[in-house]
Amino acid sequence: MSSLENLTDERMREILADAAGKELPLIVTVRRRNRWVTFRSNFLATHESILWIAPPVTTEGDAPLKHEQAEKAGLTFEYSHQKHIVGAVIEGPEEYTDEEGNSGKALRLQCSSPMRRVQRRLHIRFDPPAEWQLRARFWLGGRNAQPGEANVESPVWSGKVIDMSRGGIMVRADRQAGLFIDGGDIVGIELDFTADGKIVYLDAQRRNCQEDGEMVLLGFQFVDVDRTEYARRAVELIGQKLAEAGVE
Repeated sequence: MSSLENLTDERMREILADAAGKELPLIVTVRRRNRWVTFRSNFLATHESILWIAPPVTTEGDAPLKHEQAEKAGLTFEYSHQKHIVGAVIEGPEEYTDEEGNSGKALRLQCSSPMRRVQRRLHIRFDPPAEWQLRARFWLGGRNAQPGEANVESPVWSGKVIDMSRGGIMVRADRQAGLFIDGGDIVGIELDFTADGKIVYLDAQRRNCQEDGEMVLLGFQFVDVDRTEYARRAVELIGQKLAEAGVE
């Protein structure tokens, strides 16, 4: 089931106001050609659905976000130990003066979608997977939250599955995915067994992440596999594929 919870507009404004008061850090996601790119920033101020954030920069802190007016962006941040996501439209740079009279540059945005909160579940044991050659697509919120079309609020990532078992998979993906998806986040995963045309969808929890050159290795554990008949059949198919390959 989906683990994305829509919040009311009133609750969104409360959270944004508190996040701005604490100048919480956030991740800004934009689309560049055919890939998702993330930048770091922090909240500065808010009024209703208008936001002012520090000029976003790359994770290394050097190259700034080069944006276009009216460009769409996804904002992701931690609040009360839970991940929150909201879509916004970039209105452009603006001078900002804080409560102490200090001036500086800011980026002004207009919230453009309801805020969503990612529900997390408790960690459980994750068995080391076996090697496998396969590709996976994954997105936040569980298999039922698959976006009809990938967008800045709901990016869909993909990568090569380098390990797999009945309990989970490890995916080699763009390092930007490791910044966007935190430990404990629930994702939906699509596994495409291209050879015979079979595709399965499962809920999984991100358990670990480690750098691998310019990429990252993301470990996911399947969850709720006993909750539905569909999930049980999906795991059985994975077991059959492992058996056919002689790795289980």
